[in-house]
Amino acid sequence: MFVLVLGLGELRAEIGADLWTWLDVTCWQEGPTRLYLFAHQAIEEGGGPTVQLISPRVKYRAASWLELGGGLSALRIRSLLTEDDVPQLRPEFEVNPIWSFANGWELHLRNRGEIRWDDWGGKPRPRLRHRLQLMRRLKDWGPIQSFYCSNEWLIELDRGDWVENRVVPGAVSIKLNDWAVMDWFFMYRSFRFDDGWRSDAIAGVFLKLKL
Repeated sequence: MFVLVLGLGELRAEIGADLWTWLDVTCWQEGPTRLYLFAHQAIEEGGGPTVQLISPRVKYRAASWLELGGGLSALRIRSLLTEDDVPQLRPEFEVNPIWSFANGWELHLRNRGEIRWDDWGGKPRPRLRHRLQLMRRLKDWGPIQSFYCSNEWLIELDRGDWVENRVVPGAVSIKLNDWAVMDWFFMYRSFRFDDGWRSDAIAGVFLKLKL
């Protein structure tokens, strides 16, 4: 997998510029229920951390307009500056409404709750993640299945603050074969610091496989 990274000069050294790859492997699917394994790899430059995540997850389509989900993520976060490793355990759950419109348009609202335990324990740190995504499914476009845009905002409940925002102004899904789809995406990510918001730009790939 190949990831193109767009740095923003001085900002790159302050909050890091990322190499991101995502992997989604469907292990079992029966009717409205899907079991899958999700993996995330982020290698950040400019003093930022490297992040590795593995997560078994389940999705259940409760209705045509509603999807439920849950998972348990294990993370390894390593600082490039201090070389310290921080393992993290993160149970999560989702309640996701879906609206379908004419001509293949869909609006998805993912509402995810997470509880983060650093070093596998300690004080729990709850976080909410809300993502609004507009998608257009395509027909007769060859291997191009859809394109979409989205915005995700992350709220840390222990701090009572909106701390991060992720805008995807453009992404495209391409069918490689009957069991593999690859998304190419661009992301503009912003963090809240004491003196205001700072941002970086990311481009990456999301590979989705069916066993």
